[in-house]
Amino acid sequence: MEVLQINQFFCKAFEDYDIKMVEEVWSGAEYVRCVHPGWNTLIGWDEIKQSWEAIFSNPTMMKFDLHYIQVDISKVEGITSDSAEGSGNSNVVVTNVFERTGAGWQTILHQGSFYTFPDRTSQYN
Repeated sequence: MEVLQINQFFCKAFEDYDIKMVEEVWSGAEYVRCVHPGWNTLIGWDEIKQSWEAIFSNPTMMKFDLHYIQVDISKVEGITSDSAEGSGNSNVVVTNVFERTGAGWQTILHQGSFYTFPDRTSQYN
């Protein structure tokens, strides 16, 4: 898959809470990194996989609205989630870094930060 397809596949895996799909796009290299909004940096696939499993075990619904996707895979995601604690919307600026391996393009870094649009709560309201 090309990089944009891998990125879309990853979002689909996230929305479906499918850890096997997430594993398909992540490199298993020891140097991979992940920074979820408000979390410390996670290093190595085992630690990163545990984080996705924890995230997938919490909300009952997660939907991505991708905006401003660039070839360098910088993007702003509008995320809607429902959980036992209630529902909510948030905006996250995400950077995904990919590396071409023998298996194709694989994620080696995922970094997300909460984002508030200037002079508005959300661009998507």
